[in-house]
Amino acid sequence: MVHAPGLMTAKVPPGAKLFEVHYGFPPDAYTGEEPHTDGATFQIDWEGDGMIICVLNTVIDPANNPAHRRLQHFLVKLPATTDPSARLVLRTLPGKTTTKDWTCWSHPFFDKVR
Repeated sequence: MVHAPGLMTAKVPPGAKLFEVHYGFPPDAYTGEEPHTDGATFQIDWEGDGMIICVLNTVIDPANNPAHRRLQHFLVKLPATTDPSARLVLRTLPGKTTTKDWTCWSHPFFDKVR
């Protein structure tokens, strides 16, 4: 769980070519007793080689959009780098309020093969 507002960082392993993660809200954030969440922004920035590249910036609103009620999947090809400090910064930003912004990210997965 990385409740909005919040952030998590993941060091990019040497040779990593792909990054994969799931993200979203647990059902209690948008079902049951009101008030429900008003959604949140999920953002991922790749930082390395003196650059910052936004690779994901999306709003999830499970209370108002049924397609957002399951964990979302994200897969991205990473920039080639030899920077040992390269990392991904995963952020959750609240909607208009922070009510039930119980946002979550799965464990990050890096792949060197695909």
